[in-house]
This record gives sequence, structure tokens and C-alpha cells, in this order.
Amino acid sequence: MDVSTQGLLTSASPYNNNESGDLCLIKLGLLKTILTSINPMADVTPQGLITAAAPYNNLPPGLWKLVELGLLQQIAINGGSITSGAGVPSSTASTGALYLNTTDNTLWVYNGTWKQLV
Repeated sequence: MDVSTQGLLTSASPYNNNESGDLCLIKLGLLKTILTSINPMADVTPQGLITAAAPYNNLPPGLWKLVELGLLQQIAINGGSITSGAGVPSSTASTGALYLNTTDNTLWVYNGTWKQLV
């Protein structure tokens, strides 16, 4: 599987023409499946998913696309993860892990060291 940015965009292209509501349902279904595969006891009710997504509500649309691409790449490689918190990330993580600094909405990726993407 080609997990480069271009490869992921190409793989996702058949879904680009869906109605926005359909695409949201597809994304929600994928997120639910991913979450339950990582944690079978996770709360995947609509309210639980809304609560889990709350730290990311203020992201600008362009940053959302980066988060989505990063998560797709991680999922294709090893299951992936994204965490958030106030301040710069400092702990080690698995390669490709994403971190959102909720203080200034910066996005970081771990590849041996944390690197700020945006």
C-alpha cells in the first residue's frame, strides 16, 4: 500500500464526489471502526465521539486535512494515534504519532523527535 501523501490522496479520490453528508457518515464510520479496533471498550456513541473530538473543534480547515492525512498514513502503517494537550510535546511516541498543541493550534509529528508541522 502506498502510504505517501500522494498515494493516500489517490486512494481517497473515488470518495471525493460524495455528498458532504455522505462523506461525514463515511468518516464517522471509519473513525468508529478504528477506535474500536484500538480500544474495544471505547465509547463510540455519538456523544462519546463528539466529546473525544472536542479538543480539535477549533482547527482551521487546512489543518484538519493535515490531521486526516497524518492519521490515514499512521493507520495504514501501524494503527496510529493522535493526542492533544497544552504546550509543546515532550514524551517519546511511536513513529508518525501526531500531537495537537491546544494552546496555539500547532500540529506536531514524531519521527524520533517531535517536529512542528503547522
